[in-house]
Amino acid sequence: EFVVLITSYNNERYVERNLDSIFCQRSTKPFLTIYVNDGSKDHTKERLAEYARKHNLDESKLLIINNEVQLGSGIANIYHTVHN
Repeated sequence: EFVVLITSYNNERYVERNLDSIFCQRSTKPFLTIYVNDGSKDHTKERLAEYARKHNLDESKLLIINNEVQLGSGIANIYHTVHN
């Protein structure tokens, strides 16, 4: 198994395109996509939830982490790698 990690801030317009590009890939190994919404002020959080519902993705395929405040992509990546 491998993990795809995406950190995003105010990217509601690109959520679907980003995730489509990952989930359309063919892989012989199972993988988990972790999408860290790093304190976005737009509708990124809602777009992520909509995408997961629309494509019937549970947390074993798409783990969505919504930070309440912006930590910055480097800090958010390190924080969630260490604490999960």
